[in-house]
Amino acid sequence: MNRYAKAALATLGLLLLCALAFVLLGLLPAGSGGGSVLRLLGGAVLVGGALVWGSYVSRLLRSRR
Repeated sequence: MNRYAKAALATLGLLLLCALAFVLLGLLPAGSGGGSVLRLLGGAVLVGGALVWGSYVSRLLRSRR
């Protein structure tokens, strides 16, 4: 599998993670204390996933095989 296909699969995985997180976070009531903590943690998961994705894709596209 070439590096562009791996980057495309990683991007698809990130998009699926984002869609799942937004659906799950949308089901939480925003007014409750637990809901706000879970929304904060969900946002942290999204940011962490984006950072991991960016690191992986940049390393993947920089590699010279």
